[in-house]
Amino acid sequence: MKKIIIAVICMGIALGASAQEKFYNKITASYLPTTIRTTEDGISISTSMNAVAVNYLAGFNVGSKNYIETGLTGSYLWKSDNGADLSHIGLIVPVNYTYRFAFKEGKMHLAPFAGLYGRFGIGGNAYDENSVIKRVQGGIQAGVSFDIKKFYISAGYAFDLTPYVSEEGYDAFLSQAVLSIGVTF
Repeated sequence: MKKIIIAVICMGIALGASAQEKFYNKITASYLPTTIRTTEDGISISTSMNAVAVNYLAGFNVGSKNYIETGLTGSYLWKSDNGADLSHIGLIVPVNYTYRFAFKEGKMHLAPFAGLYGRFGIGGNAYDENSVIKRVQGGIQAGVSFDIKKFYISAGYAFDLTPYVSEEGYDAFLSQAVLSIGVTF
């Protein structure tokens, strides 16, 4: 896990050093309606959970309107159902390609993005001694953000490519809508 985080930070520094224009930072808060999808004995099952997150992202210019965004997200996922409580605390490291369309002399930006992420489970009752929940997942995400001066709003979708839970004959994958608001500086 440390090697992945160090690699992402080094990549961001290298891209920033080669940037011809300025970079930007974002601090956001997110709500992530989450679905866990499973297939067991040929039957698809899904359940809903809630999640919130606090995010820091840095965008590094890699040419014209092209940016690479990376950062760190702290997330909390929970579900309380019929006396069975589940909680998961995680760190997410995204790496996105972003194209920023500028409007109103650069005071507004529309920016579609797509990329990969790694999620690392660091706590919560989901990780007891009998847990089958994996501590590391990877996935894909895409969405669009809109900046007006310093205000930021974003909507996207993310889904795991590796299972959140894996047992013999049973895999479960997370997917999340991502709704964020914050500031850009």
